[in-house]
Amino acid sequence: MASLPASAQPKPGEPKQASVERLLNVLSTDLTNPTLTPAQRTATLEHLKVHGRDPNGSGAIFTREGIDTLGKYAFDQPNSDISTSREALRCLANALLLNPDCRQIFVDLGYALKAAERFETASIDDEFLLSRILFLATFTPPVPPGLLDTTLPASLAAALDRHTTAPHMQMQEMALTETLKLLFSLGHHTASPHLLITLPPLLTLLTTITLPSPPLQGTIIHLINAPLSLPLTATTPALFPPGAEFKLVDRLIAILDAATRDPDLDDAAAPLVTLLRKLLELAPEAVVAHMQKVLLPAPEERDAPLGTSKTLPSRLLRLTAAATAPGLRDHVASLLFELSGSSPETYVENVGYGYASGLLVSRGLDGGMGSGAGVGKEKGVAREVNPVTGQWVEMEPVKADPFEGMTMEEKEREAEKMFVLFERLRKTGVVDVKNPVQQAVEEGRFEELED
Repeated sequence: MASLPASAQPKPGEPKQASVERLLNVLSTDLTNPTLTPAQRTATLEHLKVHGRDPNGSGAIFTREGIDTLGKYAFDQPNSDISTSREALRCLANALLLNPDCRQIFVDLGYALKAAERFETASIDDEFLLSRILFLATFTPPVPPGLLDTTLPASLAAALDRHTTAPHMQMQEMALTETLKLLFSLGHHTASPHLLITLPPLLTLLTTITLPSPPLQGTIIHLINAPLSLPLTATTPALFPPGAEFKLVDRLIAILDAATRDPDLDDAAAPLVTLLRKLLELAPEAVVAHMQKVLLPAPEERDAPLGTSKTLPSRLLRLTAAATAPGLRDHVASLLFELSGSSPETYVENVGYGYASGLLVSRGLDGGMGSGAGVGKEKGVAREVNPVTGQWVEMEPVKADPFEGMTMEEKEREAEKMFVLFERLRKTGVVDVKNPVQQAVEEGRFEELED
C-alpha cells in the first residue's frame, strides 16, 4: 500500500472504530477541499477496505454519510485516478455484502443508476465490481426504478458478448459469474423484455463454453440459471434459430448426460431439467420430436426391463425412483411426463407403470396399465409389453414352476402353510381379502388326496 497522508495515520493503541472514522473524515474533507494526491486517496481507501472486511468496529462505513462518501469517489469524480475509483467500488461491495441496510441507502442516494451508467465502459475488473454491487442492490425487490431503462441491458449484452471471445482466465471467470448472477436477479424480479437483448450472447456462451468435469459447477450453473429468469416465448428467435434448431437442446442434453453419470447427483441439477422443460413447452414440433427420441426409452431398450441399461433414458428413469434428491426426482419425472404429451396413458406406455406410478399418484391421475399391447411395432405387427416393467413380454425370462418336482403330499403341505399365513394376515386387519387357498378349494381347483 502507498503511504497514508499524515491526517489519516492511526494513533498507537487507537481502537478500530476511531481509525475507521478518521479515514472517512479525511476522505470526506478531501471531497470539498482537495488536498490529497491520487496515490494518497487510493491508499486511504485501501486501508478503509481492509477495515471494512470485518463489520465489527466498521459502523461508520455503513452509515448514509459513509456510503455517500464512497459513492462520490466511485462515481462522481470525473478526474479521479481509476485506481481510486476502483478502491471505492471495492469498499462499497464489501459494505453492501456485510450490511444489507446499506443496499437501500446506496439506491436512495442514486448510485445504482450511476453504477448502471458506469457499466457501459467497464473493464473486466470494473465489470466484476459493478455486477456484484448491482446484484446486491437488486437482491431484494423492488429493483431500483428506471434501472432497466438505462443502458444497463445493452451493457450486460456487450459484456457477455465480450466473454464469448475473451480467454477464460480467473478474473474473466469471476466477472462473468457476477454478471450472470446480476442478470438472473434482474430477470427474476422484473421479467423485463429489455433483458432479452442478452439472450444471444448468453446462449452462445452456454453452447460453446468448455464443460468442466463434473459439468454442473462454477460458471455452467449460472449460465443455466440465467435463461430461466428471462421472459422466453415460442417466438424468441435465439432459442431455435433456422438451421440450428437443435443446438441448444442438444447442448443441455449433453450436459444432462454427463451429469447423470454421477451417482451422487443432487438437487443442484434441477435447474438444468427445468430449462429443458421450459424449452419443451416452447419448442416447435421438430424439436419436440427430437427431444422425445433422445430422452425417452427406445424400442430396443425393451428387450430388458426399462431402466436397467446404461443409456441416458435409463438413468433418467432410475432418477425418478431415487430416494435422494426429491427435487430433482420430481423434475425428471415431470420432464418425462411432458415428453409424453402430459397424457397419463402415454406416459405409462413410454416408461412402464412401475416408474410412472409415483408421479401419477402424486398428481391424482389414473394412467392405468392398459392392455400392454401395441407400445411398439415392428414390420406392422404390434408387440405386447409388460405394462409394469415396459419389457417386451416375449423377451421376459420363463419362470420355473415353483411346484415342479414336488409330490402331491408336498404340494398339499405348502398349500396348508399358505392358508395359515393368509389367515394370520387377515386377522391383523391389514388386508381384507379372501384367503386364496380357501377360494381355490371352493372353486374346485384342489383335489382331495386319497388316504
